Amino acid sequence: KNSNGQKHGKYILYYENGNPNEVSNFINGVLNGKYVQYDTDGTTILYEGSYVNAKRSGIWKIGESTGSFKDGIQTGLWKFTLPKSATLI
Repeated sequence: KNSNGQKHGKYILYYENGNPNEVSNFINGVLNGKYVQYDTDGTTILYEGSYVNAKRSGIWKIGESTGSFKDGIQTGLWKFTLPKSATLI
């Protein structure tokens, strides 16, 4: 935290089992920089991307999908990948 009590720097939230849940970065209380959210096992990445002034920005991986954001809004084409066990009907 900074002198004003705001989150500042690397911030890690943990599951009750001790594994990391979210790893993020703050500048004077505002979400900025790399963001990663993990499954309860602490190693499987659920969400990965970056924030600029608390808005998603740039390339994001959400589950098996990949795409981009600008100013917090999805842009362009997104790539969706089905699990190997999935069957198209």
